[in-house]
Amino acid sequence: YRTSIEINPDFSGSYYSIGEACDKLEKWSESVAAYQRATELDQNSFGAFHRLGDALFKLEKWSDAEAAYAGAIALNSDSFWSHYNLALTLVKLQKFAAATLAYRRAIALNPEFSWTYHNLGEMLLKTEQWKAAATAYQRAIELNPNISWSYYNLGDALTEIHQWNDAVSAYLCALQLDPSFPNLYTKLGEALIKRTPAGLDAATSYYHHEMQPLQAPEFYCQVAQNFAKSDRLKEAIMLYLMALEIRPKDPEISQKLEELLEKQRQTGESSLLLELEAHDIRDRYIARIVKGKTFAEVGGLWGIVNEKVSVASKYGATSLTMIDVTPLSEHFLQDFRDRMTSLNIANYHCISQDITQIKLAEIGEPYDVVQCAGVLYHHPHPLQILVALRQITREHLIFTSAITQEVIENEWGRYEIPASGVMFIPALDDAERAILTAYWRPYINSNQLIGITEKAVFDMDNFAACWWLPTASALESMCKVAGFKVLDKGLTWDNNALTLLLGV
Repeated sequence: YRTSIEINPDFSGSYYSIGEACDKLEKWSESVAAYQRATELDQNSFGAFHRLGDALFKLEKWSDAEAAYAGAIALNSDSFWSHYNLALTLVKLQKFAAATLAYRRAIALNPEFSWTYHNLGEMLLKTEQWKAAATAYQRAIELNPNISWSYYNLGDALTEIHQWNDAVSAYLCALQLDPSFPNLYTKLGEALIKRTPAGLDAATSYYHHEMQPLQAPEFYCQVAQNFAKSDRLKEAIMLYLMALEIRPKDPEISQKLEELLEKQRQTGESSLLLELEAHDIRDRYIARIVKGKTFAEVGGLWGIVNEKVSVASKYGATSLTMIDVTPLSEHFLQDFRDRMTSLNIANYHCISQDITQIKLAEIGEPYDVVQCAGVLYHHPHPLQILVALRQITREHLIFTSAITQEVIENEWGRYEIPASGVMFIPALDDAERAILTAYWRPYINSNQLIGITEKAVFDMDNFAACWWLPTASALESMCKVAGFKVLDKGLTWDNNALTLLLGV
């Protein structure tokens, strides 16, 4: 090749060939010099620019490599490897947004390469785009189920969005492939404690990506034994429950589970046992946090038997308060008092007032735990509701609201709202109301969603009608704006309601 250069020093192909030879010998500096000369002689040589980028990458000259790959892409925008390698280079330069874009362009050119999705997931984790990161890792796993890091990082992403069941599945897959992961048992343990055992209630995986069990029950039992040896009984119990979900009548698994449950009873640690016996996600949250705390429920008189004051009493609340806009003269309040009497509960207090009108001075001090369900969408001022709840909450708010799906499609047409959207029900036209009525009928039976299934005259002082339906994402954001942190969450009512465990 050098002889050919002596004969014709202006032929770029000779320098390109020298670069290839130096690549094989891993003489990267010489490769760079050869490819650089090739690009100078032929500025349309895509291959020379791309290989120059590769050699510069080997020398860790990230900025120069970025420029070389950009030159290659300018000549051939359909080169998967140029986009992919550019993304790797941009990561080294900590240009994460640009790297994310480069990975997405690479995926568009070749959607079947697992490492692109894996690396994209890493970028999305770094920029705290948890849901998108989880989606990327799930696709990486579909293409290559043997990359332990994909499962491990998927578990991290799912943990951030509180999708505990799926996080447990992801961490277990990582553990099965590589038991040596740092902090894996710690992360798995944290997710196990918050996992929802199958069949306890209608709560579903928040983003609807529940992973199917990939392990045999024996594997769950093996991991459970490791936790039990370290006296981490809660985690072990949850794993035995998972094993029984797959093999419900296995006597050996049942016996080991009962042994651990009995040991937990003897230690006096009962919070997990209380949660396991609760069938309503709100009851489980109450069981988790209310012992020894002051408790208030906002808006619990409608329906009476759905009130949670009695649940808080059962799980050890020290004081109980019911706050409801219903006038003291209404029969609902007397029905509530009769129910408390039938349950032998006497240490409660009732306040008849709109929560948005209550001043902190009137109640003395905030309640440790507040429960509020079915109120937000009936009130013309939803953010004021949340601000008022924040004012009276010292530690935790358990908050439930009906929500809207982002897309509703049936024989009446299609209704669509962005993930950030909130439906303003008074603005619905007849066509939209017809679509929504057909959707909601199976869920409300013979009841009405006033404003949707029947028209309403909206009065700012009338809380019977439905004013708003936020998406799940919008509801979370509203709570955060009001000053809360999302600690846990779960969809109920066939994904038409969202319950949030919020901290202050």
